[in-house]
Amino acid sequence: MKCPECKSEHIRKNGKNRHRKPNYICVNCSRQFITDYEPHQGYSDQFKRECLKMYVNGMTCAVRF
Repeated sequence: MKCPECKSEHIRKNGKNRHRKPNYICVNCSRQFITDYEPHQGYSDQFKRECLKMYVNGMTCAVRF
């Protein structure tokens, strides 16, 4: 495992984050990180296009959560 900032292999465990994944810290640059990041889950491109099309036509795009 390497530090994403300085690419050093001198790292150690540093507890757990709020999602219960282990935190690591680089001894060289003190950067904290986790091993795997989850990709951002946003709206699809198709949904964004439909909303933009509705906006241009004067309609509303109501999204319920």
